[in-house]
Amino acid sequence: MSYEIILYIYNVEVRLRHKKDNSIDFFEYYENLIPFKKDKKEELKKVLIDIGFQIVQEINGMISFQYTEDTGQTALLTNRSLRFSTTGDVFEMSKIVSKFTTDKFLAIYNPQTERWEEELKVSDL
Repeated sequence: MSYEIILYIYNVEVRLRHKKDNSIDFFEYYENLIPFKKDKKEELKKVLIDIGFQIVQEINGMISFQYTEDTGQTALLTNRSLRFSTTGDVFEMSKIVSKFTTDKFLAIYNPQTERWEEELKVSDL
């Protein structure tokens, strides 16, 4: 049986908004997803490449990536989020995502558990 695990990285202001307005459809409203600053998006792109992701496609400001090791890891970088997904090794994905946890301008969200990074445990992935 195969399943997909997804994690999102947002501008930290999205987390602050979400904590104030914890509505069930918060993430469905585009205006709630505060865009990254241009230099932050470029920095995220560079980090992804540095840790082993390759660009697969760039269209309309969206960049899709595939992890160079065959672990089922993909990433999608937009102006408003960085989405990681895997159908493979969850621990490998958590290792990859942890590269972004020290940045005070980013916040990691797990839509499966509806929790932010500071509330997550490895068992939640």
